Amino acid sequence: MYDKILVTLDGSDLDGSALAEIARVAGPETTVIVAEVVDSVGQILTRISGGARFALSEAGETTVDAAEVVIAHQRAGAEGYLEAVRKLLLSRGVASVTTRVSECTPGPMVVCLADEENVDVIVMATHGR
Repeated sequence: MYDKILVTLDGSDLDGSALAEIARVAGPETTVIVAEVVDSVGQILTRISGGARFALSEAGETTVDAAEVVIAHQRAGAEGYLEAVRKLLLSRGVASVTTRVSECTPGPMVVCLADEENVDVIVMATHGR
């Protein structure tokens, strides 16, 4: 069994297979960290601008404000989803479950969180976003 498991989720239907694996491999002393990544302001602005550079003006500030609203909605959705997952895992006998939502690019977030939390194993679905 493992002491610490990191599971990354994205809200897709494939999360179920990752959660089934967690319930299978987590022991009574295992801590599970469930994590999801939401966009950063920079990621949203890059998509909006098509990758072009732009100077922040009054219009740019409005765009930044809109991006922050989108991120707040993403974060609220992720927090609600991860809380439901936390309760599910606890009901399946996992002793300790914590949640983390990060604004970042998924790959670097997984590596950083795994290092920071000193996890033994990372579980993720293979075809999520």
